[in-house]
This record gives sequence, structure tokens and C-alpha cells, in this order.
Amino acid sequence: MKKAGVIIAMMSLVVLVSGFQDAPEIPIIEPESELALNMEMYDLAWHPNGHLLAVATQVGIRIFDEHLQEVDALTTDAGIFASVTWSPDGDQLAAGGQVDFPMIYVWNYDAVDQIFTVHTSFSVNNNPDRQDVVMVFLLEWSPDGTKLASQSTFLPERNPSIIGRVQIWDTTTWESNPDQVAEVLNFVRVLVWNPESTAIAVGYEGGAFAYYVDDLSSAWSVYLATDPSGVAWSSTNLVVVPGYNTLIIDGVTGQTIYAYDFTEYVYYGNAWNPDSRYLFVDVSDFDHPNNSTSGILDVTTGEIIRTFELLYRRWAMDWTQDGARIAVGTQDGIIKIWNVSDLPDQPSNLPTITPYPTDTPVPMMTPTPSGDG
Repeated sequence: MKKAGVIIAMMSLVVLVSGFQDAPEIPIIEPESELALNMEMYDLAWHPNGHLLAVATQVGIRIFDEHLQEVDALTTDAGIFASVTWSPDGDQLAAGGQVDFPMIYVWNYDAVDQIFTVHTSFSVNNNPDRQDVVMVFLLEWSPDGTKLASQSTFLPERNPSIIGRVQIWDTTTWESNPDQVAEVLNFVRVLVWNPESTAIAVGYEGGAFAYYVDDLSSAWSVYLATDPSGVAWSSTNLVVVPGYNTLIIDGVTGQTIYAYDFTEYVYYGNAWNPDSRYLFVDVSDFDHPNNSTSGILDVTTGEIIRTFELLYRRWAMDWTQDGARIAVGTQDGIIKIWNVSDLPDQPSNLPTITPYPTDTPVPMMTPTPSGDG
């Protein structure tokens, strides 16, 4: 990664008219399991085997099976946990939180005996004499398992215009390279790796950008004129950047492949299924808010093929690696799981659309170094 960076680029939208508005009404599918935690939750993540669900809450990490039966509860001095992520092999679980100090905790998981033991814990502050970070807001383990990315928030009195820090941690030494620290202006809750574990995408007020973690050079950037509601990077290098105009871009070239532009509806989507054909989305009806739903968008047709009850204040969602289940959690502690194992199982077949001309000038800001010394 390079040394800091807000990268903003204008990209033309290639408008694809969806058949959703004229499609017949689709019955709403009931959840397979649901649970009220009676506490706030902030993040959730499926174990790679799809049988354990880790949930970050205001009092620790809760572990459930696929039917939302509690398996374990992990508590520490950190108290509030805002983020949680599994290692790709499922042998470790990392969580970020804060009470007195912003901390990352890592547990080893013994799948045979189903036991969690603390492996390590550490502060995300680069300078122990200056406690300027207040919360580890997001964590994402890299697909190759060698790195852990963290997104933290600053104390506003330090620098009101720089409110987000991204750090990359070596999962062998659990140390962060100071040359791989980026500070993000006006960041939003977005942190996602590319499938090669070489680049990471973050969001800010008005768009999203990605950079290579080794030298902080730009991978791609998108200007939306609105906050992205989430960014998801698929295993086949397709990136969805949802907002009033939902874009699907090529994660290698940054060129727009697909754009959904609606006058009556807006899609908020942030999770691909494993074969990159389907997206979990929220579909908001501008004129009739009570008709808003969540659903599954088939990106090969632009149509919603499944619908679910819209969960307001949705804070997190995750799709199992086998594509069979979707878990959704709200900030007030409602968790629901839907079984979607009946979706058609075939590879993605996105049509080829002429991309935005590469010789057109693209406004861009040059990455700037992190302010840490």
C-alpha cells in the first residue's frame, strides 16, 4: 500500500435498463432462522464451513450455529466489538473493538473440540504515547490468509478532516508496516480485499477507491456523488459499488461493466454469492417506502429473483461460501438467516458492454502520505 490516500475519479455510467420495474411481484421468502439478541450488534461473519456464525456485539463476540443456537460467547476487557472476521482456513477468528484502548483480539479455533482460545491481542495505535484512535471499526482477513486489514476512527480533536485509518497487519508477526498505513478523508463503512490479496477497497463520502497494499498505488476509483452503501469484490474480480447508481466494475482495470440507473428504485447491495452471479441487495421504492424489500439480484439479467423482508438499520450481512445461506443483522440485534440453496447454479455470463473511453481525462487526486510519525 502507498502512504495514504484519497483517490477520486469521475467515471461515466453505462446505463442498463432493468426489467425489475415491470416484473411480476415475487413472494417474500420467510427466514429459516431468526433471533433477537436484546443488545446492539455491529458485524457478523460465517465460518468458511458455513456452520458457525460469529457476531460482534456491545458485550463481546457471540458464536452461533447455522440455526442460531448459541455455541459460545467470547468476552474480553475490550467490551464493545464492532468488527469480526475469520481466517480463510477457519482456524482463527479476529475481532476489533474498544473500551479504554482500541484493540484487535485473535482467537485460535479448534474445530474438533469446538474450543476458542486467545492467541494474541494488540493495540492499533502506531504511537503508544499518543492514543489518537478510538475504535477498530472494520476488519477483513485477506483471501490468502497472510494479512489482516483494519479500519479505525480518529479522535476528532486531532484532525477533524482525517477520520479514518487503514492498517495492514502481518498475520505471522501481528505487526503493522508503517509504510502501509493510509488515512482516508470522510470514510464510510467499506473495507474489502481483492481475490489476489494485493489490493484493498475503501469508501468515502461520494465514492470508493482501491489501492495496492505494497506501495499504495491506485488500483481504481469511482465517484458516485453519493455515499456507497457497501462495496463487494467477488472471487472473479467483479466489484459492485452500490448507491443511487449501482456500478459493477472490472476489479483489474477499473472500467465500468454494468450500471443500474433507476428513477423509481435504488439498489443497496454489498454481498456476492460465490460464483459472482448473484448479489444480495436492498431495493428501496422512493414513492412507496413500505414496499421496499431485500432481494437477490441476478446480474446476468438485471432482475430480482428472490425477495425478503427489508431489515431496517441493517448493519451487516454475509453469504456462506457454499452459497446456501445468507445471514443479516441489524444494529438493534435482530439476526435472520435465509436458505437460498435453491438458486440456479450456473456460471456468470455478464454481457460485454463497451467501456468508458480510456483516452478521456479522468480527474484524480494524488495519494498523500499518512500523517503518522
